[in-house]
Amino acid sequence: MNEEEKQKFEELREALEPIPQYFLKNYQFLTEEIQRSHEPVFYHIKKVYDFIDRYKRDYIDKFAVCKPGCAACCKIDVSLTLAEAEYIAFSCKIRMDYGEKQTSSHRSPCPFLSGDDYCKIYEVRPLNCRTFHAAANPGMCSPEDKANVLYGHAGRGYGDPIFAHMATMFWKIFNGSRLPRDIRDFFPS
Repeated sequence: MNEEEKQKFEELREALEPIPQYFLKNYQFLTEEIQRSHEPVFYHIKKVYDFIDRYKRDYIDKFAVCKPGCAACCKIDVSLTLAEAEYIAFSCKIRMDYGEKQTSSHRSPCPFLSGDDYCKIYEVRPLNCRTFHAAANPGMCSPEDKANVLYGHAGRGYGDPIFAHMATMFWKIFNGSRLPRDIRDFFPS
């Protein structure tokens, strides 16, 4: 982040309500449960996604301007773990590419973006899709747009302690030593 971006982000953080304590406590409980549980990986992915969706609904939506159909964030890189890709493939009953291909700097739409800019896999979308939010004009929410304030963007350190910690834990537990890949690499058009 350059100085101007840092200043805009700090202004946003100062204007926000503090993260509700019950989310911090619930998050701590969730991480402990995942670390000691022997449930299948998909069970844990679903629990994490459910937590993030509640967090978004009860906290992030108070300041995020993202709405269904804006989709500017669906035309950039979307990194995900192998386990997330398998979860999408299993849930949607589709095939995925297990290869090692790793691409980046995408400007093409996500393979799951419909023609009318809606996510076809919204219920099982990856962690990075769930944490990416625009706090200003959603029509300007590409990572290159310095005029917008992005909240939860992986490339900018997530900007939220819960998102940042969750992403680190998520990558360790659900990806092991494998590098994340872009959604287009797992699901080529």
